Amino acid sequence: MNLIAKFKSYSKYSVSLFSVNFTGCVAYLAIFYLMIKPENWVDIASPIISVLACLTNLACLILLAKKKISNFYYGATAVVFFMFISWITNNYGSFILNFYYLIMNILSIFVWKKSIGKDTNKEITSLSLKKTNFILIIIGAVVISVGIMFILTIDSVLHFFGDTSYAKNEIFWIKHYLNSLALTISIIAMLFATLHIRQQWVMWMVSNGATISMWIINIIQFSDEGNTKMLLTSSFTLFTYLFSCVNSVFGYMNWKKLNLAS
Repeated sequence: MNLIAKFKSYSKYSVSLFSVNFTGCVAYLAIFYLMIKPENWVDIASPIISVLACLTNLACLILLAKKKISNFYYGATAVVFFMFISWITNNYGSFILNFYYLIMNILSIFVWKKSIGKDTNKEITSLSLKKTNFILIIIGAVVISVGIMFILTIDSVLHFFGDTSYAKNEIFWIKHYLNSLALTISIIAMLFATLHIRQQWVMWMVSNGATISMWIINIIQFSDEGNTKMLLTSSFTLFTYLFSCVNSVFGYMNWKKLNLAS
């Protein structure tokens, strides 16, 4: 379970990815506390917890790309950090989503152990969906995302034909659809990870892509508003999702390569 010990045997890619991410996290904390004067304990604690969540989550993703069951231990730890952040910032929707991730990480440990058996050195076999079934799942997720978007923005939907200007703002709807799409795809991707299905990485790519697009929009808006605190926070969030997206590509390639080798 020692993170450094596990990374010593890994490729330069894995070590470099984590090292650059760690450097970025330290830089973020330094810049945040130099530019922002925290006024309460939430502002003081949130950046530190966010960094811990970022590092443990990246460790989870790198280990998952290597088909290591220990990824779920780091994943569960990261989710607890994310749940704490969601709770203290009153983001209860995010709290519920991360609670789902926590349950699935714990469940995944048992599912993977059952698949591997008593031989702890045995590598888990990745499964693969038929192309037609996978395409149908993608189409279904895209359609469901529209429904989720309307549920999450019910107040705006009710005022859509009224005078509420933000309800007719294209950027408003784009952001919320990207958020709904990322939410839907992430739930499916986590289920695929539990069932060790290789297409989970494609789902993570789509989810990360949607999330990255959403945070780019947020950064532009916060920059126009001159909101330094949210601009820094959004930039750090974008930074972490960029690394997650890169690792998703690596994870798909590595699972495919390991599967062919076996």
